[in-house]
Amino acid sequence: MQSKISEKSIVNEFVKLGKNVKIGNFCVIEGSKEKPIIIGDNVEIGNYCCIKPGVKLSDNVVLGNYVNLGSFIEIGKNSKIWHYCNIFGKEKEPTTIGENTQIGGYSEIKYACKIGNNCRFQSFVFVAEYVTMEDYVFVGPGVSFAVDKHPTAEKALEGKWELGEILVKKHAVIGSEAVINPDVVIGKGSIIGAGSVVTKNTEDYGVYVGVPAKKVGMRSDDKYKKNFGMPK
Repeated sequence: MQSKISEKSIVNEFVKLGKNVKIGNFCVIEGSKEKPIIIGDNVEIGNYCCIKPGVKLSDNVVLGNYVNLGSFIEIGKNSKIWHYCNIFGKEKEPTTIGENTQIGGYSEIKYACKIGNNCRFQSFVFVAEYVTMEDYVFVGPGVSFAVDKHPTAEKALEGKWELGEILVKKHAVIGSEAVINPDVVIGKGSIIGAGSVVTKNTEDYGVYVGVPAKKVGMRSDDKYKKNFGMPK
């Protein structure tokens, strides 16, 4: 099928379009000769979106309105990025989002992040640099992943960050408004309660709540297993 591109949008010659692509009003999608933009089949792009060089959107990706994709981002097939999201990448530190993953509106993902397949983000999630999430991770609304160990305005202005890393393993569940601190590993299938502040690694299938977060049980316990189940 023929693609449908609004006459009110800018799509330059360095954008490779698949079949049946739909692009809404007032979008700016400008690749470069060295860094083309590749858009797969059946991709839908909303209004007022901005896509920078070096981006790859696989088949069936959906972008909501006002989505900003910086350079060097790859989004897997069937994934959805909802309204007002900002996602960034760098040539040597790209950001990748897997297949069938949804990123809730008003979320921001910095460069050098890796988000797996079948993940679900709710709205207003902040993901700082060097965060890796494996498959089937659930992230509640307002969650923050913070990797700057000792932030100050002066360090930010001078670009002298001391950044850690965060790893979230498969099937983890992170409740709304939780904060995950630098150099933390969220264990496989861990459950992090709403509003918790995680400062240390969590056990696989452990349940953690509080400030700072402390272990209160295991996902296999009847009261948690009944509501959350155990991953296969």
